[in-house]
Amino acid sequence: EEENTVHLLKEEADAAGQYHLFEFWDKLDFEEKNKLIQSISKYRLLEIKEKFNNALQKMDNNKIPYKLEPVPSLNTQVVKNTSKEKLQEWRERGLRAITERTRLGSDLPKGMFDIGLPSKKTLFQIQAERIKRVQFLSGGFLIPFYIMTSPKTHEETKKYFEKNNFFDLNPSNVYFFSQHTLPCFSFEGKILLESRTSIAEAPDGNGGLFKALETSGALDDMKKRGICYLHVYCVDNVLVRVADPCFLGYSISSRVSCAVKVVTKSSPLEKIGVICKINGKFGAVEYSEIQEGDAYARDPEGELLYNAGNICNHYFTLQFVERMVRECELPLHVARKSIPHVDSHGDVLLPKEPNGLKLEMFIFDALEFSDDLAVYLVERSEEFSPLKNASGSAESTPEHCRKDYLSLCERYLTRAGAKVDKAQSDECEVSPLTSYAGENLEGYNNKRLVCPFQAEKSAAGEHRGLVEVPTNNLGHRFIRGHKGERPNERVYHCYSTLISTKDSHNQLSKNYMDKAQLYVKHKKCVSTTSLSELLRRRNFTLINKKKAKKSHYKHSGSVDIEGKLIKGHTYLDYIRGGMEVNLNVAVDFTSSNGCSLLHSPVALLSIAQVLNDWDSDGLYTAYGFGAKLPDGNVSHCFAMTGDPLRPSVLACQAFLPSIPHSGVCTVTNNKRFVGSKR
Repeated sequence: EEENTVHLLKEEADAAGQYHLFEFWDKLDFEEKNKLIQSISKYRLLEIKEKFNNALQKMDNNKIPYKLEPVPSLNTQVVKNTSKEKLQEWRERGLRAITERTRLGSDLPKGMFDIGLPSKKTLFQIQAERIKRVQFLSGGFLIPFYIMTSPKTHEETKKYFEKNNFFDLNPSNVYFFSQHTLPCFSFEGKILLESRTSIAEAPDGNGGLFKALETSGALDDMKKRGICYLHVYCVDNVLVRVADPCFLGYSISSRVSCAVKVVTKSSPLEKIGVICKINGKFGAVEYSEIQEGDAYARDPEGELLYNAGNICNHYFTLQFVERMVRECELPLHVARKSIPHVDSHGDVLLPKEPNGLKLEMFIFDALEFSDDLAVYLVERSEEFSPLKNASGSAESTPEHCRKDYLSLCERYLTRAGAKVDKAQSDECEVSPLTSYAGENLEGYNNKRLVCPFQAEKSAAGEHRGLVEVPTNNLGHRFIRGHKGERPNERVYHCYSTLISTKDSHNQLSKNYMDKAQLYVKHKKCVSTTSLSELLRRRNFTLINKKKAKKSHYKHSGSVDIEGKLIKGHTYLDYIRGGMEVNLNVAVDFTSSNGCSLLHSPVALLSIAQVLNDWDSDGLYTAYGFGAKLPDGNVSHCFAMTGDPLRPSVLACQAFLPSIPHSGVCTVTNNKRFVGSKR
């Protein structure tokens, strides 16, 4: 049977003109022969050769011999000409769709690249943080992140996310799946061998998304989650707005199955494809395929006629994706590439110049199967800066991406009213966790920001993630400093209490006591400041309270502080994610505890202020420990209502006002609490 399989495979290879694949057959051992058979049998050689010939014929024509038309203006929305009210309407519609289980799809091959930002964030991290920010803006609804890899990068990509704790995304909402591959050909149409036992392969392009979604199980996963819409983009765009609510809202409101984001072409010969109509159908023309006359054609206003630059940023309904999987097949395109291969002696060659052809599918070819395409024209400087080339090239390098990203951050802050001082540095970075598209920066209005500057906060708002502990004044408290790594350096940790409540729009709002005092022991001085100021400023003036009474006294020097925000999960993350919370209140009255803060009424109330609005009935089970009851006995577990059969109270406010702020408590006959020192 095995010999028959090899015989049939050789016959097929011979018929397809690919018998050279067995050139080293007689020199291989048993395991090597099996490896070669597995490599070749992945493909139907006659079918692949026919597709290659069709793609080659199209490449030989070089220019598209079709009738081109611009996309009708009725199908195009220009963002810069759109009212703020309409953009806000689309934004709200997009966020509402997310809460209705709108989901995200994605094509990501280059995400681990560091473009040189001050924060050292990679493309993957930037985009994951944008997802996290949109989740917050939508009220905490989770957005699954589907990442398409290639067979060679799949495991490496997964390990990268695991190593970085999935950038604080829920791991169950990050789905990795691999695209398929296609053989590489010589210019003469021969499939190249990567080694004596395997053929040379390459990923089948971003158009392979549809097949990969089906075969990997990702499409079934989307159906189980109730996904309705996908946002598909290319990871190499550092400015991409992942799961953009405005784009989603516009696309959903337009009632289309497909939509694309485009930018205005910078010049007729810019190396970017164009969204247009081809023979009456929607599609895209690659820059290398468009005829010169069409490339330079202009409309009556003097603008390029074919001006809708394709940036690989698409919206699809799940129904459209399912139809593509069932009924449609995308054409193959040919690209000249440098392909490692073995020569007739079996030696591996690494050519510097193109020596062969790779086959790939383009996702924009799916547009021809849509009858209702919508085009969303955005500003290039706001949403498109691709990483295509290595440092030293004329365009699309890491340096270009870095500059575009930092410039956008500067514009966000300037629009918010900040005055950015770049005299010493151009490093002005705003974290996606702080702002998705320029929002949430009002606090910098009329502030002077000296670069290098980083606005790095969590998606849940100002200062979320600091350790939440009650203090005597519910403000900030510094613990005793310890020696740092540098000379004369001491390290202090500041803990913050954060009280969060639910506003009228069903969102979590933040109320925090933003004050702090830093005490420098050797000078007996105090600098009064705020936590937010500690994260921005470097130098603080010290005041000796005793000396301050003297008329000639100014200050006692200054101290340099380097503020750092430490983020971590709190119980609020579970609430935002939709988890049902059952709160049992336990108050410890044991005198040996010493610290009266253990049963601080304000601390308990801060919890109730959050949970009352999220609980369906507002009832909480409340128990006390270590208190003297009316009969004189000390109980280590009793219902604070006085009725063990009905231990629940209507919110914490029902009993909090009668709990003293200090000391130990006893329970009276009227089931209220009074102070009693012991």
